[in-house]
Amino acid sequence: MKKTVSLCIIAKDAEDTLTNCLRSVSGLVNDIVLIDTGSTDKTKYIAADFDARIFDFKWNDNFSSARNFSLSKIVSDWVLILDSDEILVGTKEQLEMLINQDFGDEIPMYFIDIFTYIKNAEKPEYVYYQKKIRLFPRHSNVFFKNSVYEEMVHPNGTENMLGLSANGIVIKHFLKDGPKSKSKRNALILRKELKKNPGDFLYNYLMGKEYLQYGYYDKALTYYRNSLESEEEKEKLILSEICTDIIKILYRKGDLEEALNECIRREGLCKDNPEYWLNYGFLALKQGDLECAKKSLETCLELTPPAHSITFKISNLTWKPELLLGYIFLRMGDNENAKTSFERALKYNPGNWLLLFYLGIVCKNLKDFNSSEIYFNEASGLVPEEFKKDLQFSFLLVHIMNGKFEKANELVKSMVDAFINPEEMELLDEAF
Repeated sequence: MKKTVSLCIIAKDAEDTLTNCLRSVSGLVNDIVLIDTGSTDKTKYIAADFDARIFDFKWNDNFSSARNFSLSKIVSDWVLILDSDEILVGTKEQLEMLINQDFGDEIPMYFIDIFTYIKNAEKPEYVYYQKKIRLFPRHSNVFFKNSVYEEMVHPNGTENMLGLSANGIVIKHFLKDGPKSKSKRNALILRKELKKNPGDFLYNYLMGKEYLQYGYYDKALTYYRNSLESEEEKEKLILSEICTDIIKILYRKGDLEEALNECIRREGLCKDNPEYWLNYGFLALKQGDLECAKKSLETCLELTPPAHSITFKISNLTWKPELLLGYIFLRMGDNENAKTSFERALKYNPGNWLLLFYLGIVCKNLKDFNSSEIYFNEASGLVPEEFKKDLQFSFLLVHIMNGKFEKANELVKSMVDAFINPEEMELLDEAF
């Protein structure tokens, strides 16, 4: 007999997104359990249209409590977790293939790729990635913990747990106003928890993360250091994330040397974190150590983000390390590899004027003048207004087309120096 699956979803005033969410699982799941935490809009009516079983839950500033309440209402063999602003992408056949296997005595836990899209006036663009357990059998050895950024707990141990990837299925998360849209709510919950337990490892880390995204570096450092000094058991991946963020903060506060020293000190702890290697590569490049920068960026591109609640910027795993690596090859005089890196970056970020600009430079160096002219022409229509005012880009084009390559190279150097300036635009520094 085929296994059944229930969708578990927590919602409050979700009328703008809930229809798309529930429509995405229509025909895929056997049951929908919606936990309403106090909606005053049409959320319940929309859920009823999809034959959901609706349960009220008095909100207590604890997402795990709501999640665990939803698990208590499950009657199917399997559980699928979605948020109201997410949709599932996959087929019924793919889902059935995942849940109807013979796992013996093991308890399968499926990690699903989650791509977060930021809505804007033109088009939604996915900018964040994470991999989390969202599909698992109904089992007494599974529940959630943490008031916010909830995680699974296996109280009887993980000896029989089997971590698997849900191949063929992904989740798209549509975040209306970016990460900051949920920041106020999360910060209030975190303050409440830290008041009860000031030394909590996880909540200090999360509060530091909240302050970091707003640029409050000193406050972020305070909470990160509280987290590092916590007497609680520390998860290695979160430790690597804290140390990586501290490196970013030290650089942003203007202490390049200390940021590099921190990279060296933390290599053993952070060696599996691709963003650590991106930071290390960028800082080594800033110092002029091209070999160290090259090695670090190549390591960044080789690593696969770990399955965890930590969210990674897509750009930090794709086009930004390729951009930096291409620039390093360009500095080394290796135009063929520079071209390859820039082309790979352009596939992830088509229409990026800086990449087009560098490809024009590389093609010029390789004496492919036709391609060089095409790239420069494409870039010239995209270059930001502030750079047009400086006339650097226009002069560069003129010098190249007239064969005055020494003057062109001088301008390239001055422009690259300008790019490595947080005030100019979110190019190399945006990686931090």
